[in-house]
Amino acid sequence: TDTVNVEVKVLALALNINNMASNEIKEMEERETLPLQTEIYPENSSYTHIDWFSENDDIATIDANGVITAVSPGTIEITGILRNGLPPDHDITLKRKVKVLIPIRAFKLDEENYTL
Repeated sequence: TDTVNVEVKVLALALNINNMASNEIKEMEERETLPLQTEIYPENSSYTHIDWFSENDDIATIDANGVITAVSPGTIEITGILRNGLPPDHDITLKRKVKVLIPIRAFKLDEENYTL
């Protein structure tokens, strides 16, 4: 008798970011970083690599580990793609918005009249 080894791959069914809601626009300050906390379902999926992309690296970047770094003021979309080893129409894609705030560098108060 011959033995045949069969490798069974478990497809990912869902990808979630726990520290950023899907309808949220995450506000960040320049040079602030945010590591995304991702979950892949089911947990025993054979496919766990996520490709990350920033719509505009001049506003915010995202590295291969899913860490966003705010660069300069503006609003962009971050995209994560989990490839299931099938044709691209089976990939799991999620998008989140990031807004890098305009920093306040200096301001002047009228010493005679102000309210806090």
